[in-house]
Parts: sequence; structure tokens; C-alpha cells
Amino acid sequence: MSRSESSPGGSKGAEGIYVVEIVETPTGGGELVGLEKATARVEKEVEKLKELAELFVREVNERYSGEEGPDFFVYDQATGLFQVNQQFIDDPSSIDQTAAAAIGKMADDGEVMRMYRDMMGQLAVETSAMRRETESSNARLANTEGNRLSMSGVSLDEELAMLIQYQHSYNAAARAMTAMDEMLNTIINGMGVVGR
Repeated sequence: MSRSESSPGGSKGAEGIYVVEIVETPTGGGELVGLEKATARVEKEVEKLKELAELFVREVNERYSGEEGPDFFVYDQATGLFQVNQQFIDDPSSIDQTAAAAIGKMADDGEVMRMYRDMMGQLAVETSAMRRETESSNARLANTEGNRLSMSGVSLDEELAMLIQYQHSYNAAARAMTAMDEMLNTIINGMGVVGR
């Protein structure tokens, strides 16, 4: 839920108090919703990485052995993990060097590299968009916090300046009262003495 406060130009409730309206938003918010969205996003990316791993294994195996030889990698569909075929681990000299060179060309023309570049490009675009959104949200938060402090907070510098201004006003008023007292004293006590 989010709170939507009516603006100062909007209608006020009884006794001049602004009305706060609680509005249900479809997107939700808060830390728990953020964590839930992040977890869902990570799970989605893990699935994409499993697809990428499966494509990598399939493409390497096709380039290495085609239809006739043993596969270079063994892939576990359930976990998305793969490893070098045990035959090649036991006897590395049995690896076909010509086929290995064909595997090396995957960086230039392989489908797996195209998919990888697409994934990284999409991730870069989304990361950039999230950074901009975060910076924008932080700026709005700082602005809102500044407005809140200016409305409800006490600025010590401003209060000190006002205190000094009031002290000067008090001193000036005290001097004026002293001058008036001296004038009255002179008028009352000094003018009656002349004729006696």
C-alpha cells in the first residue's frame, strides 16, 4: 500500500487538517517485495544460464564428434552442469586436435556466443536503467526529506540568527526606555525647581 497525501492546494478535512488517503497500488513496494522480485529475477537468469550451458555443450559436441564419435562434454539436464567426458580425462592423447581447432572457432561464429552477447547486452541495458531509476529515486527521496525538514525541522543557524535579532531588539527597547525614564525624571524633578 502507498499513501497519497492531498496537496496544499487541495481540499482540507475538518479543522483545516489535510486528509491522507490510503491507496492500494498494483505494483506494491517495500523491502520484502524488492527481495521477492530480486529472487524471481535471479531464478530467471539461472534458467537462462542453464540454457546457455546446454547450447554450449551441444555445440561443442557437434563440432567435436558430429554424429560418429564420443561427446566431448557430458551434460546433466537436471542440474545444468557439465563436465569433460571421462574417456578424455583418462586418456588426454585421444582428443582429436582438428576437432579441437573447430571448437576454438566457436568464439567467432558460434550460436552460443551470439546468445551470450545478447544476454550480456540485455543485462547491461537493464543495469543501466536500474541505475538511472535508483539515482532518480534517491534524488526524489533527498528532495522530499529536505522539504520535510524545512517544514517541520528546526534549523539551528536560523534559530540562532533569530535569537540574536531578538536580543538586539530587546537592547534597543531597553535603551529607549532608559532615555524616556531620564526625560521624565528631568521634566518632573528639574522643571519645578526654577520658581522656588
